[in-house]
Amino acid sequence: MYKRQDIALLKTLEEGVPTGCFEDIPPSGVWRPVSDHSDNDTPLLDCEGNWKSADEDVELTKALVASEVSDGFVVSLGTDDTQVSQRWPKGFAFGKLGIASAEGRDPRLVLDSTAPGVNTKCRIHEKVFNPTLGDVKAAVEHRPSRSLTPFVLDVSKAHKRIKVHPSEQGLLLFRVLNQIFYYKVCHFGGKFSAYWWARKGALLHRCLHRLLYSAHYGWLYVDDWIWALLTAVAPLHACLIIAFLHIAGCPMSWHKLHFGLQANWLGLSWDFGSMRVLMPISKCQKISLFLTEASDSKGPFLRKRFEAGTGLLLWCSMAFVHLRPWLSEYFACLHKIKPTLLSLSRIELETVFACMDTNLFMIQAVPQLHVGLGWRLLSIGKHEPRTKRDLAATSLGIGRCWTLWHNPSSKKISPSDSVRQVA
Repeated sequence: MYKRQDIALLKTLEEGVPTGCFEDIPPSGVWRPVSDHSDNDTPLLDCEGNWKSADEDVELTKALVASEVSDGFVVSLGTDDTQVSQRWPKGFAFGKLGIASAEGRDPRLVLDSTAPGVNTKCRIHEKVFNPTLGDVKAAVEHRPSRSLTPFVLDVSKAHKRIKVHPSEQGLLLFRVLNQIFYYKVCHFGGKFSAYWWARKGALLHRCLHRLLYSAHYGWLYVDDWIWALLTAVAPLHACLIIAFLHIAGCPMSWHKLHFGLQANWLGLSWDFGSMRVLMPISKCQKISLFLTEASDSKGPFLRKRFEAGTGLLLWCSMAFVHLRPWLSEYFACLHKIKPTLLSLSRIELETVFACMDTNLFMIQAVPQLHVGLGWRLLSIGKHEPRTKRDLAATSLGIGRCWTLWHNPSSKKISPSDSVRQVA
């Protein structure tokens, strides 16, 4: 672990991290290398408007943006957009702002960087891994005979503690009521944001392992830490961890800090004394309700509800691994969406083709033709092209053509008999 310390990271963090859109991000050497086939030809777009969650509650959106500006994460450029191209000659993009709301958490801003093509162009050449329940169990099962005390802490706004290089901050633009803003830090919604925090968090984690001088265990899942400390020295080691992170400029969410016999981490209650993992009653009730709805369904099912329920089952399978194979039926159901059929003229086809990437995915919506962002062309007439090159070689008539589309934003799905049986 200590032979690959990612020393270059320190200088990169000081200067500002790259997004990977204009050139590949140099790997850290800590994780497994992978090939990134991101589409470099995808154009950077100026998205008009924000997502419904931000538009329907303007006052909340303005308040959250004002808070980001106050914290130094966001900068206002006023209403003059002529300065944008001069300020960022390498390229710029306007994303779509949204508000993420979750039970028990305050609403937070999310800047969608996929819609303007930023995430699509981001090139990262290593795969980041997070610990699983099995990893924790495998380590603690071989613990010494002395008792362990859990210590849980959470980093406050972890992604936003990393500065983006000034020359690439123009990729993080957005609008609110004709006012132009941009993030100067890694934001929620950026592919590169999670990667850079993973590298920074991993570096801090390795330093803490060296700082703690007696037997211990530690795991970092995104920005949530859990430590298993020898009970005899646990208070001292917990103080050392807090002091180090404070000196390193890594602020913590104090209300989430926990030190005691049992601790909540990743939504589960952990007891290292008996090595038990308990699931909250509220989560059990939600899972039971979803399975009942799925088993009793006889018609279309709201996709959003089905996605949320499947995500809950996936989380549950972290503790009950033997149930995970059955989830294949749920994911298969989500993937099998009834295609959308549209009749388009030659002029309309040309408009649609101009908004596609090389793999026939829509990177810009065409609302007047009812073609949405993220749709993929499956067939045109009797032809089934796979790339834009295949499409260009396709011989079409002079009249209207029937086109078949995969629409991932379809609001309803039809649960299969296999899903009902598994439920």
